[in-house]
Amino acid sequence: MKQYQTLYKLILRHGDPSQSGAYIYLEKPQTIIGRANPLFEPDFSIYNQFVSRQHCVIEVSDAITITDLGSKHGTELNDQKLTPHQAYPIKESDCITLANGLIELKVEKDLEETMELSAVLLSYHLHKERVQLDDISQTIHINDIRIILSQKEYACCKVLAEHLGEFVPKEHIIHTVWPERKLFDSEVYVGTEEINSLIYRLRAKTKGHLKIESILRKGFRMSRDI
Repeated sequence: MKQYQTLYKLILRHGDPSQSGAYIYLEKPQTIIGRANPLFEPDFSIYNQFVSRQHCVIEVSDAITITDLGSKHGTELNDQKLTPHQAYPIKESDCITLANGLIELKVEKDLEETMELSAVLLSYHLHKERVQLDDISQTIHINDIRIILSQKEYACCKVLAEHLGEFVPKEHIIHTVWPERKLFDSEVYVGTEEINSLIYRLRAKTKGHLKIESILRKGFRMSRDI
């Protein structure tokens, strides 16, 4: 018998137009919301200078709660400013705003309300290991090991897996992983330190199960052989 669960997702309803409609499934016990930087990438990145690097966290257990993490410009729930480091329960109909209303977020049930837990999009074999990528939960399954990735870690892993054994140019990874930074002239600025940090975290989280090579002037490659 198939297993199903109710899935909730956090959706950006108002803020940066390039991110409008962006969402993440609240599958992890904690989802940190904040502004990305080269040294730390939150689970849900918002590109606004008034959003703190670790602005707030949504926790899911028997209930869903939100806690402001001492952000500089504050978090509001239904127009009520939250006391930092104090958890507040949230419901589907509630409105979450950051930085005095500049950013609006909502927690909603998935449109289909239930999703199959085994919904795997991509499946690969790396040497003796079976690797599966799950778009729904943004997780990677290596044999019986389940690894939860951030949005950008998953996007990077997926584009490398789609070109398994091939070198993927750095520019292609940047356009795939950081689409919100695309400018009018189609140029996307992502520093070398930032992309190297992302690759480092991906290698660290997969603990040697994935071999990702970096070749100067060629890009990155996920090897078939471990």
